[in-house]
Amino acid sequence: WHRDVVMGCWDAFLREIVARGIVESQVDLFEVPGSFEIPLHVQLLAKTRRYTAIVAAGLVVDDGLTGFVAETVIRALMDVQLRTEVPVLSDFLPGFEATFWTGICAPKNTPAGAFSTR
Repeated sequence: WHRDVVMGCWDAFLREIVARGIVESQVDLFEVPGSFEIPLHVQLLAKTRRYTAIVAAGLVVDDGLTGFVAETVIRALMDVQLRTEVPVLSDFLPGFEATFWTGICAPKNTPAGAFSTR
């Protein structure tokens, strides 16, 4: 659902990460079926120790549970980074009717500046 919005976010992220010195082929994209699946997938990725940091982003269904779903997922992502000591950056777009989530990762030894905020 709303793949155009999700892929627009992916394209913007990829442009920014490349501008910060990361080679596009070093960035992996993973898709999961729903919001509750993303923390488990992020945890499995973090445990591989292949990634310097993991970025999780997506859209949350606006059906009255948005606050609960988003809060639960963000809390689980925080737990993952505390357990694995791999930074997990997260963001979501509330108010969209979509169930698609995506995780974006960069390889181990990615320059720290690639994840800086402006």
